Amino acid sequence: MQIDHLVIFCSPGAQEVELLNAFGLHDGAARSHTGQGTASRCFFFGNCYLELLFVEDEVALRSAATRVTRLAERFLQSNSNTSPFGVCFKQPDAALATLAYHPEFLPQGYRLTLARHNPLSEPLWFFLQTPDGELPPFQRQTFNWQSELHQLTAVNMTIAEGSNLSPTAKAVMAHSCIELFADITPLMELTFDHGAQRQSHDFRPALPLLLRW
Repeated sequence: MQIDHLVIFCSPGAQEVELLNAFGLHDGAARSHTGQGTASRCFFFGNCYLELLFVEDEVALRSAATRVTRLAERFLQSNSNTSPFGVCFKQPDAALATLAYHPEFLPQGYRLTLARHNPLSEPLWFFLQTPDGELPPFQRQTFNWQSELHQLTAVNMTIAEGSNLSPTAKAVMAHSCIELFADITPLMELTFDHGAQRQSHDFRPALPLLLRW
């Protein structure tokens, strides 16, 4: 299962972007998700990107069209057991049960599906199919090649203690570079280039993100 991008649910306006900018990373143009009620700021790397997602329109977020995503629950009704993360894969696993999702903002010919069994204690699992592997227009932006973070090689993410893994989570751990572990506080730990330089940077407590390279 190949990762397309990783998501962190952030505060309105994603002021957390400033932390990554101060670290030396550069985000692409801000992007609104018409009809879904969210917007994002993205940081592009060699084989994936990191999306900082935030609420832009609460009415649209709560709409019937968006209900299948359960984004409103993750953003507005979250508690200590709700994961603030998401992972998009480039293709769905045929063995996994999924739900179709047709957001207004998706370019024609692209298809989004969501994991059918996806408890809020786990990251939001979803899948993007593109025509002939083509990149969506918004992804054709400047990559962070000037940084020391190139290829994502490992991902560790927390889930709430005592959670039972869904079939999707078990498949993700078996067929991708993602590992899930239980903890009382959320954390997304990203390792680039197998951690060859033995360097790290922790953005907590403002952002539940730890980078290794």
